[in-house]
Amino acid sequence: MERRVMGKRFEIINAVPPYQPSERAEPVLKLIENLASSYDKDCVESHKLYITLGAMEQIAHHIGWGEYTKENLNEQGGILLGEVFTDSTRQIVYGVVSAAIAGASAKGSSASLEMSHRTWKEMLDATEAIKAREPDRGLQVIGWYHTHPNNLSVFMSGTDRATQSRLFSRDWQFALVLNPHIRDWRAFFGRDATQCRGFVAEEIEQRLLEPTESFDKGSENVDEGPSDDDEGNEFAAIGRISMKIETQTARSLKLLWLILALFLFVIILEAVIIGLQILAIFLRR
Repeated sequence: MERRVMGKRFEIINAVPPYQPSERAEPVLKLIENLASSYDKDCVESHKLYITLGAMEQIAHHIGWGEYTKENLNEQGGILLGEVFTDSTRQIVYGVVSAAIAGASAKGSSASLEMSHRTWKEMLDATEAIKAREPDRGLQVIGWYHTHPNNLSVFMSGTDRATQSRLFSRDWQFALVLNPHIRDWRAFFGRDATQCRGFVAEEIEQRLLEPTESFDKGSENVDEGPSDDDEGNEFAAIGRISMKIETQTARSLKLLWLILALFLFVIILEAVIIGLQILAIFLRR
């Protein structure tokens, strides 16, 4: 096939069809309940979004989850990389986020976020690098995330909905809105930014995303109950997200307290030495 533009001839070497979710039975995953998204009565059951713990940690590190930093007082954002599947038996579409790519050069304010051409290029270049390292997986940009900082609630504003409709309008494309200060987040999908449930799962083995024949379609996607080990893993995961993102400010404060404690110790030690010297003088008399 050939096309001519301004007298020049171009040949299409390879035409890649648009991405479509694959058919896979929804696997049974170990979910971290305390990290699940919030939701309200408008939430639908037709879509779900699973985020691997590793991807959630990437997001948490970028937005300063549970911290107040200079950066996260303004809106921040990035894109979600992963795969989307359909489960015809359960009549659901579910996404699996494997990685989050931060829009490091995006410019945000307390109520807006601007991603320039430079920001998009940086994120898409990082996407291609990840896909090149894992060519056998069908990794795609399946959505985006951004923050509502300070006291803002987690919802899709008119501007957010316009962005979703313009750039992520497919039924299988998702959006996350997170508030790092109150530790709340929600998931949405499609052109109308419809609300759906979001979950954080332990690292998902690739075998769990194999064709449907390898699953028991009747199994439920819930754990029978947490064991002692499960509880330990859950709290360890929460701890990793909460503690791993310690900021430079927090470290500086700890160092300051350490210096003050050392200074106080030196003063007390000198006072003890002086006291002992005075006592020795009196004893010699």
